Parts: sequence; structure tokens; C-alpha cells
Amino acid sequence: TQELRVSLAEPIDFVDPSMNGKLDVARIECHGGVVMDNWSFQGAAQTSWDRMQSDDLSVDRVSGEIVGRGPGRVTTVRLETPRLSGSPFNRGGDADWPAAAQAAPKRLTYLSVEFQDRLEGNLHGRTLTFHDQVHGVYGPVDSWDATLEMDDPDSLGPNGALLSSDELTVTQMTTPLEGTQSMELVAQGNVRIEGKMFNAWGHRMSYDQAKDLLILKGTGRADAELFYQKQIGAPPQHAQMGEIRFRPSTNQIQVDDARSVEFSQFS
Repeated sequence: TQELRVSLAEPIDFVDPSMNGKLDVARIECHGGVVMDNWSFQGAAQTSWDRMQSDDLSVDRVSGEIVGRGPGRVTTVRLETPRLSGSPFNRGGDADWPAAAQAAPKRLTYLSVEFQDRLEGNLHGRTLTFHDQVHGVYGPVDSWDATLEMDDPDSLGPNGALLSSDELTVTQMTTPLEGTQSMELVAQGNVRIEGKMFNAWGHRMSYDQAKDLLILKGTGRADAELFYQKQIGAPPQHAQMGEIRFRPSTNQIQVDDARSVEFSQFS
């Protein structure tokens, strides 16, 4: 950063240094362009890498509040929580899930978000909210330094997607498996999602990584819409309803709002 201001938790006594306690930082303010990196480890094994870029940034270590002024970008790469068919997330309980998931191969998940106005969140709550012209890319990667592009959904593979919205909140969730995290994404306002196997529009979207569940909602006056293929080469399907529940990894749709269901198939 070009300028760094640090506020200490306690004043320093220069007259009698013996009166000073442990030096601790209460607040950090960065101005003139900021790049901040963070690495997390479980023992000697790396579990995540995060990079935050913005014009200005303030972090309150006491309250956990974090505020940044855009335009900016936040990128995170972390070990993905394995999704198993018998996991408690998907079937309502399995005592052997942590042991089975520990033996399952771990993948890296990449998420990068660009925003124009500001970001705000809380370090203690492990949440960030991005405002104005939000664009993101999400998908698996093979290494910690790999990247995904925001302009080509076909290059992301079957499990990647592009996202745009007016606002996006990203929350890091705890899981039963030590050394892994799960993400929850909630987007609002002019939500559009593009994947290799599906495209969707709506007013509000939530995605639970551990459950592999995407929920798309309309406005009440306008339905959410989803175009998808059950598999490569299959005819496209169209769903239009007040609420759409979709599992991207299996391209399966769950219908809850029967009043507004409309399915059609295109040859």
C-alpha cells in the first residue's frame, strides 16, 4: 500500500517503558492502493490462499469489521470439502461421513470476485459482501497458483461457472472435516449464472458448496429461469418458476413451487 496507518490497542508510555504492556494492533487503515495476502495451514499442509485488492482498506481487529473501497478484486483458493452421496449434508446424517471424507481425494476450489463500489464484512464472522457491478468466476483448479478467466464459461469445465449480480455475499462455513472449509454464496439483484451445462437468471441466488445446492428465486412478479443439459449431447431443458433448486454437479433439478412450474425441451 502507499500509506499505512496503525492504531494501537493501548497507548505507549515513552517516559516509563516499564508501564507498557504487550503491544497489540487495534486498527489498520491502508490508502492509495492495497494488496493483501493471507495463507492458512493445517500443520504443515496448506489449506487456503486469499488475495484482496482495492483502492482503500480498513480492518478493525477488535470488532472484526473490514471495509474496502473499489474498484477491487478478491481471490481465494482453498481445499474443497468432499461431497459424498452419504454425507449428512445430502441425506440427513451419516456418522461415518468425516472418516469417509478424510479418505476421499481433495480438490482445490477457486473463487475470484470483482466489484466496483465497495466491500464490507467481518473477519470473525468470515463473511464478505461486494457491491455494484459484481462479477465472479468459480470452479476447481489443479494448483494454488492456477487461475480461471471471467470471460469464457466453456473453459471452466462442467463444474465451473461465471456469476454477475448487483451484490454478492461470500461466507466461509465450518465443516466436520478438519483442514477444509465450505463456502456459501448469496447474490442479489440482476443475478446471472453461466456454466458449461447451464445458464440461469433470477433476482436472488444462493449456493451451498457442501450441499452442492443452488437455489434461484424470482421477484414475485417475474420467475427465475434455468436452461440446462442433463448430460453433454442431451437436448436442452428449460425451467421457469418462482424458485428453482438445482444441483450443478449432477444437473438435477428439484421442483418446490408447483404453481409456476414450466418445463420445455428443445430438440
